[in-house]
Amino acid sequence: MKNSGIKATSLRAIMFVAVFLLIGISAAVLYYGQDFINKLATEVHNISPASETNSNSAAINKANYAVALNQTYQSQIPKDLSKYAASAGVTIENIDFAVSGTGSATVVPIEGLTVKYAKITLANPVKFTNLIKFVKAIENNLPVMKLTKLNISRIQTSKDSVTVEPLTIEEYVR
Repeated sequence: MKNSGIKATSLRAIMFVAVFLLIGISAAVLYYGQDFINKLATEVHNISPASETNSNSAAINKANYAVALNQTYQSQIPKDLSKYAASAGVTIENIDFAVSGTGSATVVPIEGLTVKYAKITLANPVKFTNLIKFVKAIENNLPVMKLTKLNISRIQTSKDSVTVEPLTIEEYVR
């Protein structure tokens, strides 16, 4: 049997040095890592007020567009509805603003806002999928319009078209 040349005491000394090196390296990594994280935290803390201001102004802008102006809603609603109808493949025959609500507003109004209603008459028959696209566009728009009345009837001779009675939408204006 051949002797490898490394003795147990030498191996113990090498392991002892290796453990101390690993402890030293770990301590250095923790120290410099903590310093790096503190610098990042300071940088984020300095940037944070500016980002909150930008975020708040974006929210304020969106809130301003959520409600129509009393002076312009009668020109804005037809423009918006025509755009939604064209993209959904629906034809609007008439928009009547001389309609009152179907009861009271569905949401308690905010001070300074009033509820306005519009009756929309669509050209019948309407493909059901196109009607769904149109309703979804109304419900997801800015300024916010809410569908308050929708009556549809199935057409016996067509399995994908319906007859739509005039629908009513409400919109809050300031």
